[in-house]
Amino acid sequence: MKKCGLSGRSTGFETPLHASRDSDLREVLAYIEKQSPQSARKVHARIQRLINLTLDHPQVGARTGSKRLRRLVARPYPYLIFYEVGDDEIVIHGVRHSARRPSSMPG
Repeated sequence: MKKCGLSGRSTGFETPLHASRDSDLREVLAYIEKQSPQSARKVHARIQRLINLTLDHPQVGARTGSKRLRRLVARPYPYLIFYEVGDDEIVIHGVRHSARRPSSMPG
C-alpha cells in the first residue's frame, strides 16, 4: 500500500499543510484566503483530491523534464502539483502557480 509523504517525510497525509517544506502551498492558500476564504477551501480540496488520486494511480501525472518528478494540474485552478513516485510512497515536492517561471519548480 502506498503512503503519501511531503518531500521525503512520510505522513498519513490528511492535509498537505502539515509539512514544513510545503510552505509554497500555505502561501498560495493564505493569498487566496485574503480574497475569498471559500475559494481557498475549494482550491485546497481540489489539490487534496488530486494528491489522493496519486495514491491509487501513481502514474497519473505528466512526466516533467526531471526523470523522477511528475506533474498534475489542479484544474480548473492554475496550480501545479509536483510529486515523485517511490517504491512504497508518493512524495509531494511542491505546489506552485502555473504562471511562475519553471526555474521555480520544486525538487
